[in-house]
Amino acid sequence: MASILEYVPGKTAVHRMNPVTKLFFLAMCFILASVFPNLILLTILLVVILAWWGVARIPISRLKVIFALLATTIVIFLLVQGFFYWRGKTVLFTLFTFNVGGKNIGAYTLEGFLFGVTLSLRILCIVFSIPILTMTTPLSTFIVALAKLKVPYSFNFTLSTALRFAPLMSRTWGEILNAQKLRAYDFEHMNFFKKIRAYVPLVTPLTLAMLKRSDELDVAIESRAFGAPVKRTFVKEIKFQTVDYIAIVSLIILLILNIVLLPYTVLY
Repeated sequence: MASILEYVPGKTAVHRMNPVTKLFFLAMCFILASVFPNLILLTILLVVILAWWGVARIPISRLKVIFALLATTIVIFLLVQGFFYWRGKTVLFTLFTFNVGGKNIGAYTLEGFLFGVTLSLRILCIVFSIPILTMTTPLSTFIVALAKLKVPYSFNFTLSTALRFAPLMSRTWGEILNAQKLRAYDFEHMNFFKKIRAYVPLVTPLTLAMLKRSDELDVAIESRAFGAPVKRTFVKEIKFQTVDYIAIVSLIILLILNIVLLPYTVLY
């Protein structure tokens, strides 16, 4: 999961956008995917997000684990909703007959399948929108943008620390695993329960490493007078460009389209 939060340098139009625009895009994707259950509009939203991926040149190879988790989740949703969706009426096929509350849970229904597709599209839209912000925006630039929006400085610092620690923990964990493998500690050929027992002792060095980092961070912020009541200045000024206005207007149009078509939405 850490890879989805790490910045990838680039010179694309998305990289040059104001972080506020990308934050607005992320918020709109969350709203549209969560509130509006229109299958067609969710598909359009996913296409728009993937188009942004193409423009931003998001490195797909770094997200293989995310794709695997999403694929597993989608398959589970399609199976569970297809068989157990309570509004399902149009039977596509039947594996067995077992009635629960007047419904045959052995019958796979079209309505359940469509509801599973809708849920899957919602998850894809939300998850796929995150890299557009995190993988194209340096954390320092993002924090400056939040400060420009008058977000409390303490909150900005907490957020930046959390986002920095996630990839750091992932890298530290990888280093610990590699160190154990160099000592002929074979994790790959262990069964599930032995692997869990083997991982338990590795939590201690990871915890100690994170505590050491936290102590170093505490000394660093105290030496820089963190929290002093002074007017802050910024090395880099962040401004809106033409591409930002185009993106914001496009997102607003998409929101209006969802609102207009909401009465015609089919609830499966």
